[in-house]
Amino acid sequence: MAVDDKNTATLTVDTTDYSGLDLRACTLKWNHQLNDYTKLEAAWNFNNDTLRASVDHRVDSHNRLKIAYGTGDKNGSLQWTNKDLGGGGELKVTASSMLTCDGMKRMPTLTAEKTWNVEI
Repeated sequence: MAVDDKNTATLTVDTTDYSGLDLRACTLKWNHQLNDYTKLEAAWNFNNDTLRASVDHRVDSHNRLKIAYGTGDKNGSLQWTNKDLGGGGELKVTASSMLTCDGMKRMPTLTAEKTWNVEI
Protein backbone atom coordinates (compact mmCIF):
# COMPACT_ATOMS: atom_id res chain seq x y z
CA MET A 1 0.00 0.00 0.00
CA ALA A 2 1.45 3.35 -1.02
CA VAL A 3 1.32 5.80 1.87
CA ASP A 4 2.74 8.64 -0.22
CA ASP A 5 5.32 9.13 -3.00
CA LYS A 6 8.22 7.96 -0.83
CA ASN A 7 6.64 5.47 1.60
CA THR A 8 4.99 2.09 1.22
CA ALA A 9 3.69 -0.31 3.83
CA THR A 10 3.00 -4.03 3.40
CA LEU A 11 1.27 -6.41 5.79
CA THR A 12 2.03 -10.06 5.03
CA VAL A 13 0.15 -12.97 6.60
CA ASP A 14 1.82 -16.39 6.80
CA THR A 15 -0.90 -18.93 5.99
CA THR A 16 1.22 -22.01 6.78
CA ASP A 17 -0.90 -24.22 9.08
CA TYR A 18 -3.66 -21.61 8.85
CA SER A 19 -6.36 -21.98 11.50
CA GLY A 20 -7.74 -18.45 11.44
CA LEU A 21 -6.43 -14.91 11.38
CA ASP A 22 -3.75 -14.45 14.03
CA LEU A 23 -1.60 -11.37 14.59
CA ARG A 24 1.38 -13.64 15.27
CA ALA A 25 1.30 -14.77 11.63
CA CYS A 26 1.87 -11.20 10.37
CA THR A 27 4.89 -9.23 9.23
CA LEU A 28 4.69 -5.48 8.73
CA LYS A 29 7.17 -4.02 6.25
CA TRP A 30 7.86 -0.33 5.72
CA ASN A 31 9.84 1.06 2.77
CA HIS A 32 11.04 4.64 2.54
CA GLN A 33 12.68 5.98 -0.61
CA LEU A 34 15.04 8.55 0.90
CA ASN A 35 16.20 9.94 -2.45
CA ASP A 36 16.97 8.69 -5.96
CA TYR A 37 19.83 6.57 -4.62
CA THR A 38 18.91 5.34 -1.14
CA LYS A 39 16.07 3.16 0.16
CA LEU A 40 15.41 2.31 3.82
CA GLU A 41 13.44 -0.77 4.83
CA ALA A 42 12.22 -2.08 8.17
CA ALA A 43 10.21 -5.25 8.78
CA TRP A 44 8.62 -6.26 12.07
CA ASN A 45 7.80 -9.93 12.54
CA PHE A 46 4.98 -10.25 15.07
CA ASN A 47 5.57 -13.99 15.54
CA ASN A 48 8.95 -13.63 17.20
CA ASP A 49 8.92 -9.87 17.90
CA THR A 50 11.99 -9.15 15.80
CA LEU A 51 13.03 -6.31 13.55
CA ARG A 52 14.95 -6.60 10.29
CA ALA A 53 16.32 -3.32 8.92
CA SER A 54 18.29 -2.50 5.80
CA VAL A 55 19.68 0.38 3.79
CA ASP A 56 20.05 -0.05 0.02
CA HIS A 57 22.20 2.53 -1.80
CA ARG A 58 22.70 2.76 -5.56
CA VAL A 59 26.29 3.92 -6.07
CA ASP A 60 25.98 4.26 -9.86
CA SER A 61 24.13 2.59 -12.74
CA HIS A 62 26.09 -0.67 -12.26
CA ASN A 63 26.75 -0.90 -8.50
CA ARG A 64 24.60 -1.16 -5.37
CA LEU A 65 25.47 -1.58 -1.70
CA LYS A 66 23.07 -2.99 0.88
CA ILE A 67 23.61 -3.25 4.62
CA ALA A 68 21.17 -5.23 6.76
CA TYR A 69 20.71 -6.27 10.38
CA GLY A 70 18.24 -8.58 12.08
CA THR A 71 17.54 -8.38 15.81
CA GLY A 72 16.27 -11.97 15.95
CA ASP A 73 19.37 -13.74 14.68
CA LYS A 74 21.78 -10.85 15.39
CA ASN A 75 23.07 -11.30 11.85
CA GLY A 76 24.51 -8.35 9.94
CA SER A 77 25.41 -8.32 6.28
CA LEU A 78 26.99 -6.11 3.65
CA GLN A 79 26.16 -6.88 0.03
CA TRP A 80 27.67 -5.47 -3.15
CA THR A 81 25.75 -5.99 -6.40
CA ASN A 82 27.27 -5.30 -9.82
CA LYS A 83 25.45 -5.50 -13.15
CA ASP A 84 28.51 -4.95 -15.34
CA LEU A 85 31.15 -7.60 -14.51
CA GLY A 86 31.22 -10.98 -16.21
CA GLY A 87 28.84 -10.18 -19.04
CA GLY A 88 25.11 -9.86 -18.43
CA GLY A 89 23.28 -10.68 -15.23
CA GLU A 90 24.21 -9.69 -11.71
CA LEU A 91 27.22 -10.44 -9.53
CA LYS A 92 26.46 -10.36 -5.77
CA VAL A 93 29.17 -10.53 -3.13
CA THR A 94 27.97 -10.73 0.47
CA ALA A 95 29.82 -10.66 3.77
CA SER A 96 27.70 -11.69 6.76
CA SER A 97 28.46 -12.21 10.41
CA MET A 98 26.81 -12.74 13.74
CA LEU A 99 27.09 -9.40 15.52
CA THR A 100 27.56 -10.82 18.99
CA CYS A 101 30.71 -10.89 21.13
CA ASP A 102 31.53 -14.43 19.97
CA GLY A 103 30.48 -13.81 16.39
CA MET A 104 32.73 -10.77 16.06
CA LYS A 105 35.76 -12.94 16.89
CA ARG A 106 35.21 -15.07 13.76
CA MET A 107 35.74 -14.26 10.12
CA PRO A 108 32.57 -13.26 8.29
CA THR A 109 30.95 -15.65 5.86
CA LEU A 110 31.65 -14.58 2.28
CA THR A 111 29.41 -15.64 -0.60
CA ALA A 112 29.46 -14.77 -4.27
CA GLU A 113 26.59 -15.33 -6.72
CA LYS A 114 26.51 -14.76 -10.43
CA THR A 115 23.45 -14.93 -12.64
CA TRP A 116 23.51 -14.89 -16.41
CA ASN A 117 20.70 -13.94 -18.74
CA VAL A 118 20.58 -16.53 -21.50
CA GLU A 119 18.19 -16.45 -24.43
CA ILE A 120 17.34 -19.82 -25.97
